[in-house]
Amino acid sequence: MTKAELVAIMAKNAGGSKTSAERAMNAMGNGRDPRTGRQIQIPTVKVPRFRPSRTLKTAIR
Repeated sequence: MTKAELVAIMAKNAGGSKTSAERAMNAMGNGRDPRTGRQIQIPTVKVPRFRPSRTLKTAIR
């Protein structure tokens, strides 16, 4: 799923515009430091994914 597809789905479900959905999505990367209350940028991370091979899929079925 691309960022544009996610923004379109968010706008459709919320009943708003794509522009407001994109602003909301960009705000998701921001957070607050609980000690100071200052706004901080939360870095994006890559999460490893497990993709089973064709052999494993056929063995399970």
